[in-house]
Parts: sequence; structure tokens; C-alpha cells
Amino acid sequence: MDTRAAPPAVAAAAEGAPHITVRGLAKRFGEAVVYDRFDLDIPRGRFVSIFGPNGCGKSTLINMIAGLVPADGGEILFGGKRLADTKIGYVFQNYREALFPWLRSIDNIEYPLKLARLPKAERRAKVERLVAHLGVKIDLARYPYELSGGSSSSSRSCARSWSSPRCSFSTSRSRRSTTR
Repeated sequence: MDTRAAPPAVAAAAEGAPHITVRGLAKRFGEAVVYDRFDLDIPRGRFVSIFGPNGCGKSTLINMIAGLVPADGGEILFGGKRLADTKIGYVFQNYREALFPWLRSIDNIEYPLKLARLPKAERRAKVERLVAHLGVKIDLARYPYELSGGSSSSSRSCARSWSSPRCSFSTSRSRRSTTR
């Protein structure tokens, strides 16, 4: 076994080579084009953050790289190897577990008010005011499984707000933070 270190030029080349390579990635959901010929290189040993508004495809990209959602085109390589030849780890954020999958977003948000036995019209009015106040931009008629991770988090945060927390934290970026 050769235990000598690689020559400096070889070590530098390996260090600069991307660990994850995405080339020509394509993904559509119905008529919505999420990715079209998308390229990305992620170096080994680096933390990479992906920013964007709710529903822009951040979770979709991560899920395609992890092999959980199939890409419609392009390739994803790990150190030059295909996903099928690579062992990866994945940590789920589980935003959707805090929502009832059989209820639409608006129904999930107003559920604590329903438990408090507020009339339906009053619940809807309160939810509309809350969503407007917080600047939440999601389709309230959608079910949790139809929402992006950030939109699911927004729904959950709205539902949580009825308990009047003094301070609220979220792993998703939000437009406004509120302390009571």
C-alpha cells in the first residue's frame, strides 16, 4: 500500500474539482418549467445555501440531487459517479407532518379556531386578516402535499400563531418576524 501524499498539483486539482456536478438539469410540473438546462457545481466540504421565494424549486432541486424526485433531463454526478453508484444521506425537514394532509391550507390554518368553536365565517375572516398581515403568498386552496417546503412552513406558522407565542422561530426565511 502506498501511503505517500499526492503531489501538490494533484492534490490541488482534486480539491478544486466539484464533488456534485449538475449539468443540463430539467424539471417540469405540468406546464410549469422549474428547471431548464440548469448547471451547478458544488465543491467537496462546502456548505451551500439555496435562496429564493416559496415555490421557486429549492426543495425540488435538493430532492432531485438526492434522487427522491426524478429529473426530466440532464445528469447529476457525485465525484464523477451517477446517483445509483453513490451512497448519500438525507435529513428531512418534515414541515408537512405538522399539517393535516386531508385539509387544504386554509383549513389547516383555521383548525385551532375550529377547536375553539368559533363560527366558520369568523374563522375565515380571521385567517384572511392574518395572512394579509403576515404577507403570506400561498394558494390557500392547496393541500399540504401540493405545496413547496416553504409554503408548507408558512401554513404551519400561520396555524401556530393562534396560540399567541411570545417569539416564533422557523427554519424557513420569512418576510416578517413578529415578537409579541
